[in-house]
Amino acid sequence: MVQTDFEQMVNILRHDLQDTLRLVISYLRLLENHRMQLSPNDREFLSYALDSADRCQHLVSGLLAYARVAGAPVSRTMVDCQEMIEQVVEDMQLVIEDTQAVIQYRDLPVIEADPEQMELVFHGIIETAVHHCRDCPPHVQISGDPTGEGWDFTIHMNGPEIEPGAVDKLFSLFTPVSPVVKDPGVDLAICKRVIQNHDGKIWAASRNVDGVTIGFSIPRADRSLNPEVVTHVENKKGE
Repeated sequence: MVQTDFEQMVNILRHDLQDTLRLVISYLRLLENHRMQLSPNDREFLSYALDSADRCQHLVSGLLAYARVAGAPVSRTMVDCQEMIEQVVEDMQLVIEDTQAVIQYRDLPVIEADPEQMELVFHGIIETAVHHCRDCPPHVQISGDPTGEGWDFTIHMNGPEIEPGAVDKLFSLFTPVSPVVKDPGVDLAICKRVIQNHDGKIWAASRNVDGVTIGFSIPRADRSLNPEVVTHVENKKGE
């Protein structure tokens, strides 16, 4: 079978570039073990090199994750979003504690979706929200409700507003929410791809001093059925 240009690019990223990056980072780490033997300028240069290599590795990992979901088949099953976000928050506990983030969510529905892909959506949006706010502890509010055709979700994050012209570009590759965000726009691009895989829509809005709101919809596979909803007791993480 002849590989497409996209498949060839993914293979290059997965093998050649990723392996080369790992080798570079391993040697930089070896140098870091002897950093006290270096001059102050050399130690500074080493820090810059490590940071750049780590960011590049993060980018390659993100692009590979994007490649996995691009055009991936959707295996729908009933997904308890309350339990899924609880797991995502637990997995992110270190960064949540480090940033003193507050993640609030309650009474989230059970939806019909691909669980692995939906976990990428919640993880990507929450991680973006946590890194978006730098001047104060991040505050993320997540809600989800059934509609006539499926489910609508809203994630609101505090932090600086986004220029109106930049909002529409948030879900494009290499377009970060803000310059301080670690991920260079890959996480939200993955979110958009997953929502598209589910025939849904994703959008964002930003207002003065109100932060940023990201919303998305997931339609039911069989729209003749009513959405199944599970009610949960209030659960607030990070407080």
